[in-house]
Amino acid sequence: MSEKQHMDEHCKELCNRLSEYIDGEIDDADCEKIAAHLKGCEKCITHIETLKKTKELCSHLKDKKVPETLSAKLDDFIRGCK
Repeated sequence: MSEKQHMDEHCKELCNRLSEYIDGEIDDADCEKIAAHLKGCEKCITHIETLKKTKELCSHLKDKKVPETLSAKLDDFIRGCK
């Protein structure tokens, strides 16, 4: 495995945890690992900044009730994925 492939795999693993990271939902050890990785990875820095901006924008949205037909379709879809 090349160094680039290794970094891509490492980035993929971290990207799966970035939402938890910005929400403060991970333990200190993992938090430190992610922070260290972010110091040297422009791709992951861009990704986390995008997540932070998305979170900020979504925080200003008003709650709206999901139409019952859409809710039923989503439930069916989710059940089919298991």
